[in-house]
Amino acid sequence: MSNEWMQVLQKQGETAQHLHAQAQHILGRRELTLDQALLLGRIVQKGAQNIEDISRRMRDDGVAQPYLEAADALRQIYRLLSDEVEAKLKTLRRREIVLVSDT
Repeated sequence: MSNEWMQVLQKQGETAQHLHAQAQHILGRRELTLDQALLLGRIVQKGAQNIEDISRRMRDDGVAQPYLEAADALRQIYRLLSDEVEAKLKTLRRREIVLVSDT
């Protein structure tokens, strides 16, 4: 069973790394819209929920601590991504308020 969890964690790690790279690129775009940032936020949230579900199943299966620590590291990546997206959303919302008030 541990070998199966190792494969799951490796795949989730690859997904998290790819999402992190893409998110950095997307969040750095000057022309990023609020809707695009909201979509990115939903994608990050879906990934975070997925790793939470995996972590819960791993705990239920009684997997070894190193596997749980690896899952926790993935959860931390998603927390950081979520924080970055939220910060960008705040900036974009302030920008929209300014643009609307200028019209």
